Amino acid sequence: MAEISFSKNIDFSDTLVFFNSETDTFSTKKSYSPLTNDSLLIIKDSNKQLYRTKIQTIEPLKSISGNYISIPSERDISSGIILPEEELKINIQSWMTGIFVIVFILFAIVRVFYRNYWGQLLRSSFNNSESKRMFQEKSLVFKHSAFGLDMVFYLMSGIFLYQIADFFSIHFYSVEWINYFFITGGIIFFIMVKKILYFFMGYITRSSFETSEYVFNMNNYNRVLGLFLFPICISIVFIPRLQQEYLFIIGISIFIFLYFLLLFRGIKILLRKQFPIFYLILYLCSLEILPILYLYKLAMNFFLIQ
Repeated sequence: MAEISFSKNIDFSDTLVFFNSETDTFSTKKSYSPLTNDSLLIIKDSNKQLYRTKIQTIEPLKSISGNYISIPSERDISSGIILPEEELKINIQSWMTGIFVIVFILFAIVRVFYRNYWGQLLRSSFNNSESKRMFQEKSLVFKHSAFGLDMVFYLMSGIFLYQIADFFSIHFYSVEWINYFFITGGIIFFIMVKKILYFFMGYITRSSFETSEYVFNMNNYNRVLGLFLFPICISIVFIPRLQQEYLFIIGISIFIFLYFLLLFRGIKILLRKQFPIFYLILYLCSLEILPILYLYKLAMNFFLIQ
């Protein structure tokens, strides 16, 4: 075992620091003398061989100002605990609140005065016979409730697309509510033109009745989509921005699911009349697939410009 000793000793005072439990403080009494450059470290091992070397100079410690060093007590620590905070930013404007209020009022009117329409609408989305029965009735009550839910679809689809555009920082105008009405107006224009083309194609192919039934089903699926978009759009407003994309995926998935149900329903309607396959392909390509591809191209060009 090696024996370690120094050529010069460090002179400590009798009482360097003492602790006072009553005041939670340290008190300094005397200073100490540091090691100098001439200090030698002598190491003697078990073989009785001596090794001498100089050790590095230790600079003198600076004196501590004052006679006391205070440390915080448990009471002081507990009273000064600071928890991490994160500000919740709610991305909702006054005009958006007004849209939600209008949609809620429309829901309430349809629920109170046309209570049975909710169940018929949801059943018609999956039951072909229920959809056909609703198409044949077309009562005044049905028209009033259908108009209210059509308004819900246009308002909520505009909000949903506006939220997606805002998420990707896509703004057509500097004023936010103008962007919303621009998007909503584009949706209304697109659907109106699509309906006109459908009726025109039905007139040419002498299938006006089947075309009217298909457009009726298209309106029903749009109304169902508006019902699902309402809670999604409200939830997007109150959740953190990084988690909004999950709700966007849910909303787009619902739209794709209902869209394929509509296409399947349209094929069944046209095949029921022994509609020619050529006309059926013309319907799907010119009025369904082609507009989607065109909108996709416009979106890609816009992102490339950005």
